[in-house]
Amino acid sequence: MKSSLILLIYFCCQLVPAQEKISLSIKGLAEGLYSVDNQNNLLCADQSGNVYKYNPQGERISVYSPPMKSPIASLQANLTFRIVVFYEKLQQVIVLDRLLRPIQEWSLSEEIGFGQALCMDANNRYWIIDSADNSLKLLNANTHETEQTIRFDLLFPEKNYQFSRIVFHQNQLYLLDFNQGILRFDLLGQPEGFILEEAFSEPRWLGDWLEIQRNDSLMYLHLYSGKRVNTLKETGLQEKNRLVQEGEVLHWYQK
Repeated sequence: MKSSLILLIYFCCQLVPAQEKISLSIKGLAEGLYSVDNQNNLLCADQSGNVYKYNPQGERISVYSPPMKSPIASLQANLTFRIVVFYEKLQQVIVLDRLLRPIQEWSLSEEIGFGQALCMDANNRYWIIDSADNSLKLLNANTHETEQTIRFDLLFPEKNYQFSRIVFHQNQLYLLDFNQGILRFDLLGQPEGFILEEAFSEPRWLGDWLEIQRNDSLMYLHLYSGKRVNTLKETGLQEKNRLVQEGEVLHWYQK
């Protein structure tokens, strides 16, 4: 009887077609602020600072609305149990649980500077791009005070990099200047060099690979070997969870 029930459940599941594409219409959808978490749920934000969570069937299952409306500068959804939201104009950090309930809230002090982008690493420490002195800062996980400052003008005295985004990926930090390239740091704050030194558009992080839009074509860059290929097939990866934004519509290609 038990084995028959298991078989019945199995065959019923096979009758449910896997969705290949879901199109979500979101009023005021913010540019580039969307990602799929490690539980295959979609998180995105609108221009008022609201955060939305959708399940793989395209159903909205959670919403976080801030007390004060303000655009989001950084939305980090690749941590196991937390979602980090940074409001640049308010200089405010909100940490949400997986149900989009706030579990921590704090503001950057004037002593830190002015945060332009922010992310949290696996040790719950915050890394901030400070536009006031053009630096990368490491903040203590508990006190949120500055532990380390890395000045870009001292690292690159002959260049004027304008890093506008920071990404925590595979225990490393990536700083993005969309006009000049992508710089990698380890979690000790040591620069490991540029993995890309050219202009690019919105990237997609695919394990050891980075998908980059350049003009009308895609390029795939291996993060560690530097190898470049022109098709996803050449990377050995399967296409999954591609997100394409068209105005206020977000297309979610799941397969």
